[in-house]
Amino acid sequence: MFQRLQDIIRQRIAEFEEGTSLGRKLIAVLLPLVLVPMIIMGLAAYLQTRNIVGEQLEDELASRINDKLFDLTDWITVREEQLILDAGENTIRGRVSELLDEREGDVLFDERQNDLRTLLENKRISMTNILFDDYLVARASDGQILAATQRQWEGESIDADMLRDLLLSETFTYAAIDHPLFRISEEENFAILTHAPISASEGGLNEAILIGVSTKYFKTDIVEDIQRKWLAPQDGEAEIVNVYIVAEPNIFLEISPSGMIALQRFNSGHPALSHPTLTKPRTQEYKDIFGESVLGSYAWIPTAGIGLAVELPRRLYLSEINSLAPFSILLILLATLFTVIVVPFASNRLLRPLSKLTEFAQRVARGDWQYRVPVESDDEVGMLSQSLNMMAEELSQSYRSLEDRVSDRTRQLRIASQVARVVISSPSLADLLRRGVELIKSQFGYYHVSIFLIDEEGENAQLAESSGEIGQALKARGHSLKVGGQSIIGWVTANNQPRIAYDVTQDPLHLANELLPETRSEAAVPLQVAGRVLGALDVQSTEAEAFSPQDIEILQTLADQFCAAIQNAKLAITSITAADRARLMSQVTQELSRQMTVEDVMQTTAKSLHRALGHPEIVVRMNTAQSESSLYTEYPTSSDTDLEA
Repeated sequence: MFQRLQDIIRQRIAEFEEGTSLGRKLIAVLLPLVLVPMIIMGLAAYLQTRNIVGEQLEDELASRINDKLFDLTDWITVREEQLILDAGENTIRGRVSELLDEREGDVLFDERQNDLRTLLENKRISMTNILFDDYLVARASDGQILAATQRQWEGESIDADMLRDLLLSETFTYAAIDHPLFRISEEENFAILTHAPISASEGGLNEAILIGVSTKYFKTDIVEDIQRKWLAPQDGEAEIVNVYIVAEPNIFLEISPSGMIALQRFNSGHPALSHPTLTKPRTQEYKDIFGESVLGSYAWIPTAGIGLAVELPRRLYLSEINSLAPFSILLILLATLFTVIVVPFASNRLLRPLSKLTEFAQRVARGDWQYRVPVESDDEVGMLSQSLNMMAEELSQSYRSLEDRVSDRTRQLRIASQVARVVISSPSLADLLRRGVELIKSQFGYYHVSIFLIDEEGENAQLAESSGEIGQALKARGHSLKVGGQSIIGWVTANNQPRIAYDVTQDPLHLANELLPETRSEAAVPLQVAGRVLGALDVQSTEAEAFSPQDIEILQTLADQFCAAIQNAKLAITSITAADRARLMSQVTQELSRQMTVEDVMQTTAKSLHRALGHPEIVVRMNTAQSESSLYTEYPTSSDTDLEA
């Protein structure tokens, strides 16, 4: 099989050497593209695995510390509670009081001491569950041991300073490491002392201290449990090699699988010594007493002055992670081998169909949109062939679409021309506006079409014409919009520019109309002549983004035609009005020329004006210069229109 692999490699190398320069470029590009990501991924996987394993180990060490601190706290609490009960018994208090009253060296002192010793021993062994290895009673003033279950301790002294501090509290527990009084052997040099004050008289001061000493029971309850659970791990558990019980600065007791090791001292400051009040486990990397890098976790019981630390050598918990390095290297080598074998073969297969692609490009360049590249495979070249065929089809459709757009543009221009003819042929302004909006609505398919004209004051755009029944309802209520106001018509008439609201829900200028609830887009163009705005043409659609710039051009063309028609209609109205007034003046002049009296002239004038102007009442007055009185006549009865001479 290995020989077969070698043959394949040599064959691929030969194909690569015989290939084109493009093939060499492909493999030169693909090799870094494969190798660099593989190296990065391998390194990232290694670092991520290291972090995960480290976090798991930190959690495991912290969990073990927490469990054992809980057990140790409970162990101390049970003994403190028992010692409080013992110190409060009247029998012990009485014996202590009697002993304190005697002078040391007297016969009675020895008798009282022996009685108290016997009482303490009986108290110790009478317990259902023995909690203390020994009892002793010390005088509070100087720490001298008055009586003890170990006779050799009597007459010795313990730490008087500590005892003076104890007078202020009820109980106190601390660890005595390598204390000369409690040193049984090199291996058993560690004791837990539990103190409780004794008041010899009711309500008096604490004159003595009852102390419970735990050595053997501490070892069986705490140390051996650590040896069994921590230093003999089961499958899948971390191998902890260092376990310390710390009680005094720079002094610790190391626990090993074989038993308790003799007292040791830290050569340098241990992290645990810097945090004697730390109750929650802290895990970090540091160097142990032998100078080896370890992952350690530690915490304290501050009230007892006892700390616990466990350490896991760095070389152990990184050994599994380091095993990833050979695997990563092997993965990179396999990727390189795979690239060398596959890339030349693939590049040759990719380059062969290029001639057909070249022919396709040449034929398309000549305008042959019907030619298609034969698709002979489903690989990248086949996909490229399909893409080129799709491109040719899309280009062909684009040309057809362009023709359709030209046709649509022609149709729009034809409709605009038709609207222009209708507008020009309309006999009156109202008729041309009505026919214009209806024709725009029907031909272009808009939802609503309106024409606004600015009033004489130039402040409002008044609805002049609108399509459909809705438009008639708007006209009936005198719909108008303020020029420059918060609306599209207001903006267009104020700025003399077209505006499109592609989506009226997003356009801040759109003014919603309850009669046009289906409006989704709106466009408006100004009606203007020589820069003077006459009004605006407004169209609305039920579809969003229904208007394009091309539609605005058509609408602006229609608006310009409306402007021309409106101007022509206004000129025609002005001409007709002027002609009517001239004819009226001629008639009145002819009738007045036949009258001789002032009264007749005034009466004829009133009748002619009434007939020509259509006002219901006409009054003609004449003031004379010689008198303040006036001469007047009215027709028919009273005055709505006054003509003074």
